[in-house]
Amino acid sequence: MTDADTDVARDSSLFVQSVEKAAGVLSVFTGEQPTLSLSEIARKSGLDMSAAQRFVYTLRVIGLISRDDRTRRYRLTPKLLHFGYSYLRSSDLVNRCSSHLLELNNRSSETTNLTVLDGAEIVFVMRLLSRHVANFDTIVGSRLPAYCTAPGLAMLATFDDAAIDSILAKAELIRHTPFTVVDPHLIRNKIITVRKLGFAVISEEITLGDISIAAPVIGEDGLAMGAINVAVPTNRWSVDEARSTFSESVVAAAQRSSWRMDWQNHVG
Repeated sequence: MTDADTDVARDSSLFVQSVEKAAGVLSVFTGEQPTLSLSEIARKSGLDMSAAQRFVYTLRVIGLISRDDRTRRYRLTPKLLHFGYSYLRSSDLVNRCSSHLLELNNRSSETTNLTVLDGAEIVFVMRLLSRHVANFDTIVGSRLPAYCTAPGLAMLATFDDAAIDSILAKAELIRHTPFTVVDPHLIRNKIITVRKLGFAVISEEITLGDISIAAPVIGEDGLAMGAINVAVPTNRWSVDEARSTFSESVVAAAQRSSWRMDWQNHVG
């Protein structure tokens, strides 16, 4: 649903604002701030104290939020994982990709991921680690910007120019490392290259020491449903070595997972 569609939908008599507000309360909890006071919840969600108290009380009663009676601070509960589990178990994309992702992980002995595009960000929905990985900061559910990640560029490349411009317009183009490309014109040039090659390669644009090679998983409409990637460290691989070693197997895994494979002709 586009932003314009969403705006129209909010005006519908079918739209329940209280559900949106409850989701807003849940979304203010982050990894950086896992516990919040009632006043902090109200401020971050844009609710007045009375409304925040009602929503927090309800979410606590149904088990989605808990409170530490000593500190009077709230946090999310494991019950929320039920929704993530249901998504993963019911996802056609995950079901199609899981065996190919596992095979890629076994053959490469490197970290492999399945991500989806959500607005201007990618979301990790499967992640199989390399035995060399000691950093567990990125987990299923983690989000990264699309414009400076290989999976993001791989998925963006399947869309037409107008859709890409709309997505980039929503993104906050900031330098995460000295190597991050933030010029929209240069980002579009990279997307053109991805269309020609069929895969994306990014080195140290989002995290120093990280190289990623990704290819899109294509749906029936010729657009990306997700992306499969291999991530390797710069202390063991050069960009050229990683590209020559993994690009073919990443593309093959993505193609075997796809509903169709003619996306380059579709956007070209």
